Amino acid sequence: KSIEIVKNNINLLKQQISGNHPDIAAILEDLEQSYIHKEDLFQQLQHSLNANSSLIVENTELEDRTTAIMKDYKDSKDNYNTLQVDNQVLKYCTYNIQQFIIL
Repeated sequence: KSIEIVKNNINLLKQQISGNHPDIAAILEDLEQSYIHKEDLFQQLQHSLNANSSLIVENTELEDRTTAIMKDYKDSKDNYNTLQVDNQVLKYCTYNIQQFIIL
């Protein structure tokens, strides 16, 4: 908003002095263009900040999903290890039952 106020003030000054002082009017025109350029840069910066915020959100979501995947992997590995132990126990029990039947 402050840029708009400055631009409006510059325009008023240009209108007041353009007939009598064309050189000052030209300087004011340059000043106005400078403010327009700064306004464009500010909008680009705002766009970049918004894009950066979006990337931060996406990155956080990816980190959360990666954490969930790693937890699932650990749980799967733990389940596999438990199944391996259960399998060994079953083999042992089966062997004992077979030995018992043989006796």
